[in-house]
Amino acid sequence: MSGPLTVPFTIAALFPQRTIQKALFGTLAICCAVSASYLLWKRERVTVIRLRERITPKFEIIFDPNCPSCVWEPEPGVRWIRIGLRNMGIESIDAVVVSLAELRPNPAQVLQLPTALRVKDDRSEDGQPIILHPSEDEHVHIDVVAQRWDRDGMFQINFAPRGVPSHILPGSYVGTIVAQGRDVPPCRRQFILEPQHHGPFQGHPTLRLLGPDEPAPAFPEPEVRQFRDQIRDFQDRNRDLWN
Repeated sequence: MSGPLTVPFTIAALFPQRTIQKALFGTLAICCAVSASYLLWKRERVTVIRLRERITPKFEIIFDPNCPSCVWEPEPGVRWIRIGLRNMGIESIDAVVVSLAELRPNPAQVLQLPTALRVKDDRSEDGQPIILHPSEDEHVHIDVVAQRWDRDGMFQINFAPRGVPSHILPGSYVGTIVAQGRDVPPCRRQFILEPQHHGPFQGHPTLRLLGPDEPAPAFPEPEVRQFRDQIRDFQDRNRDLWN
């Protein structure tokens, strides 16, 4: 705790005859002792903080376009887009719900947000909260959007509650996904959802998560007005999808 220079300065303070020299060496010895103690405390404090961060349950939202479950095509003309959710702590998180909190543009408030999303392979009526066990490699898949080209080609948000409006026109959107659980801070991630522009899967939905400091693109008002008119026209032609 004393540090390598504290002892020499302390000894040096005992021999000089002049008071000012004794005071100088004594002060240097005290400064070295205080500095050594602080540096040792700081190193231990940093270690404690890092360990606490590792053991505290926390969400991580991911999307891997190369994961066959994140981009699932069970048959030609059908594509599902899913995000991954994992627990980066060492304790399980219960009552986990993932919601679509925002989607822009959302003209005429077609989608009722926020609304919970459905966990992959959940066949319950309204979607059930899950328990998320800790893992740095495995993750739970959450359905976000699906598209069937053999029907209307619309994007369908896979909400957990059945019977709520879920169809949107194929286009570019900016959304926010929120993961929540018991006694755990919520995790929010913004994303861009848009049709694929090139390649053999042109027109199929793609998703990209935005970085923490990456600004979300804005939509000009003329584009939003045109989008609103297209939504209303589609509603008039497909009433059964919205009721």
